[in-house]
Parts: sequence; structure tokens; C-alpha cells
Amino acid sequence: MTGALTIARHLAQLQVYLAQLRELQQHSRADLDNDWRIRATVDRTLQLAIEVVISVCDQLIASLSLPLPDAGRDAVLAVARAGVISDDLGARLARAVGFRNILVHQYLSIDYDRVYDVLQHELPAFEQFLIQVGAFLDAQNQP
Repeated sequence: MTGALTIARHLAQLQVYLAQLRELQQHSRADLDNDWRIRATVDRTLQLAIEVVISVCDQLIASLSLPLPDAGRDAVLAVARAGVISDDLGARLARAVGFRNILVHQYLSIDYDRVYDVLQHELPAFEQFLIQVGAFLDAQNQP
């Protein structure tokens, strides 16, 4: 599979972002309101983690010769339809891409209750992404 090394590098970076986000989970909801550094770090690290998911999906789409999607959300759903990740995980990550769009494009009206909820409850989706994509890549490399 072409792009496997690039995908592996992206997945390794996602592990770094997840470790950073796990550290940030120790902060309270009030910390997000009261400390711009924490708020900015959470925002940016969540954005980067989601960007990695999109990049990996784009690489998988190219490697599998799937039709090119119009947007990141469509890339995630295409990878799910191709059986690389589960449909449930695809739906969860597609919502994460929508959340990323808010972080990037609607930064003046970010709902920090939502940001805190994502930080506290949605990281397992990224961990499942690592596992499922890793399993797919391993299966592709089997003789």
C-alpha cells in the first residue's frame, strides 16, 4: 500500500496529540474560562488531532483509489464505507470534523461547554481510530 509510511507517521503524531490532550483533561471547565493559555492549547491541540484524522483519511483514499471527497467530513465517511474504520466511528469522527470547522472558522463564537465536553468525552474516538487504522494497515501487509 503506497502511503503506509506517511500514514504511520501521522498516526504517531496523533498519539502525541492524544497524550497532550489527556494531560489537559485535568483542567476544570472554569480553567478554560480563566486561563487563555489552557483554552488556546486545548483548541489548537484538538484541531491538530482532527487534522491528522483528515490527513490519514485522505492518504487512505488515495491508497485505495477511492473517489476524491469534497471535504474532510466526506473523507472520514468514505474511509468508513470502505471498511477501514467502523461506521459508528466514522460518524463520530465526521462530527469531530464539523467541530474542527467551528474551531477554525467560527473562533469568535466557540462554545466552551462543547470544547470541554469534547476534551473530556471524545478522545476514545481518536484512540479507536488509531487501533482500527492500524489493524487495517496490518491486514494489508499480510502475505
